[in-house]
Amino acid sequence: MSFVTGAFFGGMAKRGSEILSEERQEAIANTEDEIKILTQLGLPKATARRSKRKEKETIFDSLKTQGFDGDEIAVIMKEGTGQAVLDHIKKNELKYDNYKVRPSEIVRMDGGYEAHGYTKDQVLDLVMGKLDTGTPTLEAVDELSGKKRSGGLTGLLGGNLDNVRTKRMEAIANATGVSMSELAAYASDSIIYDDIKVKGKTRLFDPAAAAIAAKDTYTSSQISRGLTGYASDKVVSSEIAGSDAQGPVYGFTDKTISSMMRDKIREIENAKRIEKQEKGDYGPITSKDMAEMEDSLDQWVSTATTPDGRAIALNPKAKDDGAVSSDGPLDVTGLSLGQLEALLRDELKPQNGRPVDDIMAKAIAEQIREAMIAEAKRTGSKLTTESIDTAIQRILSSRGYGASSSGNGITVTN
Repeated sequence: MSFVTGAFFGGMAKRGSEILSEERQEAIANTEDEIKILTQLGLPKATARRSKRKEKETIFDSLKTQGFDGDEIAVIMKEGTGQAVLDHIKKNELKYDNYKVRPSEIVRMDGGYEAHGYTKDQVLDLVMGKLDTGTPTLEAVDELSGKKRSGGLTGLLGGNLDNVRTKRMEAIANATGVSMSELAAYASDSIIYDDIKVKGKTRLFDPAAAAIAAKDTYTSSQISRGLTGYASDKVVSSEIAGSDAQGPVYGFTDKTISSMMRDKIREIENAKRIEKQEKGDYGPITSKDMAEMEDSLDQWVSTATTPDGRAIALNPKAKDDGAVSSDGPLDVTGLSLGQLEALLRDELKPQNGRPVDDIMAKAIAEQIREAMIAEAKRTGSKLTTESIDTAIQRILSSRGYGASSSGNGITVTN
């Protein structure tokens, strides 16, 4: 009887050993299958992600070098326009001299923007997402393989076949350089994307291309001609010097004024081009620029005088200080009554054989009148306004101008 019993237990022990061996072999086989799943699904994705992240890092670093901050780069890369922005900058560098990158012109932050301070890693995680490695690796593997493990006889006897899986997976992780939790996340596409904390939009605009497309461009020659023509009814000695298919060509008979106008127009053009470049506009002069340059020229003409003190404007702008008359083109600072009278006679002399035009004669006469009245008051002279008007009328008549006093100034007729 004891023999039978011993044989029975011996058979059981043998079978138990066989089961344990079978379970171990099955665990190894299953683990190999699982590792195969992870490496076939996860490893290519891990490799591709590493390569892609490296590309994104290069783009981030390049944008940073161009002066963009982390928040601006976050907007750019979240849009997926990182390379497009770099290409835009490169094109403009080749196209325009002294091109300067202006990040705020390329990235327009939304109203109410508050700085978040994105770092490189945060931007890359924002764009590529973060791996969700929160699920334990073995659970993730079970989900991928569709197999749920039981402890079997090994578990009943206090063993743990998961150790076999863990050791095998650790060996693969060491060999590939990617942890099994990452491989599991890659294999199952467990990637989390966060919302961007800042809002904005990229704007890759080339004003030059837009102006050329609209045929709204002016060359330096066209600028000079246009501004000279604009000033033709505002400046003394203006004339039509010729004409061509585009219309009349204006100039100035007074050589000094002609030189002054030429220099000023060139100065205004250069200033406008510098202003445009400072704003990031490297395009040609447009009709909008011309209008602004006309305003600048108009302001200058209204107060400009020749080196010998003659106003170049037909209707000079009044000055505000007391040293220079408030109504005319001449510098009358410190002149006595006699000197003012002499100045009027001198200024009304014909210029280059041509008489001073009526408008300029009136402006000069009015200025001298006001200066004489102010000087008489300052010095306590007994000269009245009426006597000053009479003196000025006499000078005007002697120069060939008819004049009458309205009580508020001089009216000149020729």
